[in-house]
Amino acid sequence: PTVVRSEEPRRSKLRRTTEARKTSPALEMQQSPDAEDKPEVDWQSLGVPADIWAEAQELYDKVKAMKKVQNRQPRRMKPAILAALMFILCRSHGYPRTFAELCAAANVTKREIGMYYKLMNQVLDAQYTMTERAKPSAFLQRWCTALDLPLWIPEAACRVYERADEMGIVQGKSPVSISAASIWLVIWCFNHRVGLQHRGFVLPTDTPVSSVALPNVPGLGAAGDPIRCDQRDVCKAASVVIATLASVFKLLLPHLSTLVQGIFPKNRDMGSDNGNWCLIESDPGVFTELIHNMGALDIQVEELYSLDSATLKSMEPVYGLIFLFKWQQQQAKENPSTPVSAETTEDSQVYFAHQIIQNACATQAILSILLNRPEEIELGEMLSHFRSFSLDLPPDMRGLALTNCDGIREVHNSFVRPESFLADSSPVRAATNDDDVFHFVSFVPVNGRLYELDGLKPGPIDHGATSDWLEAVGPVIQKRMAEYSQDEIRFNLMAVIGDRRKMLSQRVSTIDASISRLMARLEALRLDDLEGKEAGELESQIGRLNVEREGLEQLVERENDKFARYRFDNALRKHNFIPLVYQLVRAMAEKNVLDQAMTRAEQKAKVRKTQQQPQL
Repeated sequence: PTVVRSEEPRRSKLRRTTEARKTSPALEMQQSPDAEDKPEVDWQSLGVPADIWAEAQELYDKVKAMKKVQNRQPRRMKPAILAALMFILCRSHGYPRTFAELCAAANVTKREIGMYYKLMNQVLDAQYTMTERAKPSAFLQRWCTALDLPLWIPEAACRVYERADEMGIVQGKSPVSISAASIWLVIWCFNHRVGLQHRGFVLPTDTPVSSVALPNVPGLGAAGDPIRCDQRDVCKAASVVIATLASVFKLLLPHLSTLVQGIFPKNRDMGSDNGNWCLIESDPGVFTELIHNMGALDIQVEELYSLDSATLKSMEPVYGLIFLFKWQQQQAKENPSTPVSAETTEDSQVYFAHQIIQNACATQAILSILLNRPEEIELGEMLSHFRSFSLDLPPDMRGLALTNCDGIREVHNSFVRPESFLADSSPVRAATNDDDVFHFVSFVPVNGRLYELDGLKPGPIDHGATSDWLEAVGPVIQKRMAEYSQDEIRFNLMAVIGDRRKMLSQRVSTIDASISRLMARLEALRLDDLEGKEAGELESQIGRLNVEREGLEQLVERENDKFARYRFDNALRKHNFIPLVYQLVRAMAEKNVLDQAMTRAEQKAKVRKTQQQPQL
C-alpha cells in the first residue's frame, strides 16, 4: 500500500515561523509607516546627551559595511547593534548604562546585545573598546531619582557599596546587584530605624511617597512612617530579579553595624558614646585600619620587637614610632626632660596638640606622626582639612578642635566593643595609684631634630639634632624603659611605615623591567659573542633577579595574608557575641546541663584561686 505523508504539519510550522517573523520588533519597526521618524533605540529614556546617540548612528553606518558585520544581519538586527554601540559609548563618555536598561530602550534581549558587543569590540578601534569599570555612584543616583527617594540615600548606598567591597563580603557579585542591594539595605535601615536608634545611630527624617509599605522585621523594631518602596521597586529600577537582590542583601545584613557605622552618625545622647572617646586596643591591625578609615593612604603600622637600627631601617620609610608604657604620675613629675615652651611651639614647624579628652591618646599619637609628615604622607581630605584648620591655633585649642572633630571621633569609636546592656549614667571613676594606666607617645623627626610628642606635656620634647633619627631614637626609648622596675615588661612599640605591599610591588616591577632589558641584550649578544663570556654574565644576572623576584612575590603574598587577618580580627573585635552566648546558655538549660557546667566552673575557680594564694 502507498503511504501518503501529510504536508500539513510542515506547512503549519512554516506558517508559524513566518507569522513570528512578521511580528518581530525589528520588522514591526521597518514595516511601520513612522519607522523613518522613530529611532531604533529610545535613547531619550536612557537620559544621555544627544551627541552620544548621534555618534552611535555614525558608528553604525561605519561598521555595517564591514565584512564581519555584513554576515551578521546588520539591517534586521540594527536595534541590537545600536544598543551595543550605546553601551560602549555611554561608558566611554562617563554615562554608564546597564544591559537591562539598553534592552528596555531597544526592545532586544541581553543575549543579542552581548553578541554584538563582542563583535563591536573586534571591529572598532581601541579608543572605543577600552572602557573602565562603571562606578556605583553612576547607577545609584539615577535609580534613586527614578524611585523618588530622599537625596541622602544615594550617598549612603554608595558608602555601603564601598565598605562592603573593602571588606570583601560581596566577592563575585556584579556591581549592579551590589548597588541594588545597597539601596535596599539603606531603605531597610531607615524603615527599621527604631532598632538602630537603640544602638545609638541617627537617621534622617525626610520621607517621600513612592510604592508599598514594608512589614516589620522581628528583632529590630517597628517600621513607623517607612519609605514607601519595596524590593520590587528597587529591582525594577535596577533591572535585576528579586532573588539576585535578596542573595546579596543576605551577605550584607550580618555586617549591618559595620556597614552603617560610617554612614549614619552616632547620637551623643544615646548609647554608650555620649560624645566621649572609647578605649581601643594597642594592635597594629587596629591602628592600620584606623589610619585608613581616616583617609590616609599607603600607610601601615608594624609592631617592633627590637630597637636596633638595622631592624628599623629594614622597614623604611619609617614616618614615626608610637610607644606605649605604664603612666606613673610620680615619674611624670620627676622626668628631667625639658619640653619646648608654648611660645616656641607656635612658631616652630612641629604640629603639637594637647590631649584634652580621655582615651584619645592612641589616636592623638597617630595624628602626631601623620600631621607632622604632610609632604611624605597623603593625608586624605578629612585630615588635610583638619590640619589646615588647626595649624594656626595654639596647642590647647588644637586639642579642643580634635575633641570636636566628629569625623575623627567616629572613626576612633568604630572600634568600640558592642555593648548589649545599657551602662549606668554614673560618672567615670578617676584613676588611683593602684590602677594600671597606660599612655601613648610619639617619636617623630622634624627638620633634622628628634621630637617626643606627648599630649599631656606642655609642649614637644626636643631630643636634639640628628642626621639619622632611627639610630638616635633607640637610646631614648631604652632610657625610658630603664626608669621602671625590672619586673615591668608591659611596653609596646609600633612603627608607622609605608605600605609594604606597594613598595614590594614597585620593586617587582623594577626587576621585571631589568630582566626585559637584560634579555634583549642577551639576544643581541648571542650572535656576536662566540665565546659566550658576556652572555654568561647576563644569564647569571637574570638568574639572580628571578630569585629576588620570587622572594619578593612571597613577601607580597605574606603581606596580603596579614591584611586579610587584620580585617578578620577587627571584625571579631566589633562583633557582639552576647546573643550567641545567650542562645548557647539557653540551649544548655533546655538540655539540663547548665547546672552541671556551672558547678564544674565554680570548682575550677576555687582551685585556681587556691593555687594563686602565696604559700608561707
